[in-house]
Amino acid sequence: MRSFCVLLMTTAMIPITTGCGGDDDTEGDGGAGSGSAAAAPANYTASTGVEGSKAIKDLSSDERQALCDAGKEHLLAELGDAETQAALCTLSGLLLAAFTGNTTPEACEEGAAECKASGGFEVEDGDCALQSADADCAVTVDELEACADETIAGVKSLVGTLRDGCALADDQDALQALFAGQQSKPPACAAIDTKCPGISGND
Repeated sequence: MRSFCVLLMTTAMIPITTGCGGDDDTEGDGGAGSGSAAAAPANYTASTGVEGSKAIKDLSSDERQALCDAGKEHLLAELGDAETQAALCTLSGLLLAAFTGNTTPEACEEGAAECKASGGFEVEDGDCALQSADADCAVTVDELEACADETIAGVKSLVGTLRDGCALADDQDALQALFAGQQSKPPACAAIDTKCPGISGND
């Protein structure tokens, strides 16, 4: 039974969590590839047929759902490798240790181990955020892709930062810098939230 849930980040439309339970098809599959490899750009037009220049306000319900489904598939493809899974579980362990006021490598390792045992990160399978976007939301599909790309690039950069695992818990300066970085929105996500508040899911 999964006893904790950590919201690690969100990327256009879709929250990424660890240890929250859920069906097998919502979890990373430990597929091939390296977490430090360059991310493949999001291309929702290719997978959905929805033009990149179209605004959310002009999309049908089916088009919005197709974009959410494409975003989920892209996240799983880019973040499902074993190295990225391990880094996200380390981050989860560090966050849990900080939350309990016990920022030691041992406390981090305990949280990271529980995260790994629970299946690692998950792409939440809830409602499509685009379906409830403001009626005048002028954010385009291209802008959603840019937010997703910057978020995924940030995760892949994080893999290198966490390569030494929970040893980072002993370096308070590095730990504070890591947490500060996790609290800031990627510029592309901040830009779309300015146009359509909350659409990136980063609030």
